[in-house]
Amino acid sequence: MFHRLCLLPFVMLAPCAGLAATVHTDLASFLTAAPGAAVETFESLCVGEAVTSLPTPHYDFGLLGNGQDPVGYAQSNGGTVSSGVRTIVNSGNALFPGAGPIVVAADAGYEITGFGYWNTGGDDTTRLTAFVGGASVLSEVSAFGAVFLGFAGMSGVSSLSISGETGNGWFSIDDMWVETAAMPAVPLPATSVLLLAALGAVGAAAHRKRPSK
Repeated sequence: MFHRLCLLPFVMLAPCAGLAATVHTDLASFLTAAPGAAVETFESLCVGEAVTSLPTPHYDFGLLGNGQDPVGYAQSNGGTVSSGVRTIVNSGNALFPGAGPIVVAADAGYEITGFGYWNTGGDDTTRLTAFVGGASVLSEVSAFGAVFLGFAGMSGVSSLSISGETGNGWFSIDDMWVETAAMPAVPLPATSVLLLAALGAVGAAAHRKRPSK
């Protein structure tokens, strides 16, 4: 069951048990909560150029539902693209997947702690989903219209997906922010520490009892 906030364009939230992420619908508050987030504007992409040419520190893009890489779509055209209702942030290029979802996954040894983007399709609803371990859903948020969506304060997130929920599933995003961090070291359970200490004591005792030559 979704709870719709009193916003126009609207945002819908899916409450999750043990939520460890904060939803942001404005860029300023997101950047305050995720100060290490790096922006990708997609403005270096040519139309039809795959995102694999972009620098992606500690994360990578997954393949779309059609088995292809997301590509740059539409050059600057006064801030709008050919379909009219779609807009381009900064009047640059927009990332338009064609067949979603767009998947962003952390590199080995890293987690995604903050993620945000502009939903630039004026008549599209997109859903942002954060995953832990590639399968378990941490949080979800949906929005309609040209709005900003972001998660911050996440822990243990291995990947996120942006999917279209309306019409034929085509949607566009622009200006994407990703904040990553090295995965924290996992401490040994107390029982393991005690076992290692016991083994060390046994080894020391055996060494003392060994007859001298």
